[in-house]
Amino acid sequence: MTILLTGGTGFMGAWIVRTLVEKTYKPIIYDLRSDLSLLEDAKGKFELVQGDTLDLATLIQTIKRFKITRIIHAAALTSPPNPLTGVKINVEGSISVFEAARLPESLLCFGYLSGQEVFRIFAEISPKERCQRLCSRNYIGS
Repeated sequence: MTILLTGGTGFMGAWIVRTLVEKTYKPIIYDLRSDLSLLEDAKGKFELVQGDTLDLATLIQTIKRFKITRIIHAAALTSPPNPLTGVKINVEGSISVFEAARLPESLLCFGYLSGQEVFRIFAEISPKERCQRLCSRNYIGS
């Protein structure tokens, strides 16, 4: 199983990376940023592909290159500099990720995060159930 995590260098993404690494997965992080300061403790346990969610061609290429079977979409701007940038990144970027996820026949699961509330939800369930939700064959959204 190969997991692609968009936004893996951000606050929520770094938390997900650590959770996946604890479960012995080696996630593929797809992020525009190359700042790994939130992932110091997980270095060497993931692969970083620097890319923009607005770049559908690179997303598709990454999915094919790594034979991705699961996608967790966590890339977003929580405080965009202006509304238009927020729409471009958060809406159009998400649409690109959704489109890329439709293409590979090998994709078994797609999950996305829509806010930091996900931490409260995941804190209330066991680590085993958390992993099952992240790695099941179902669609997941919060």
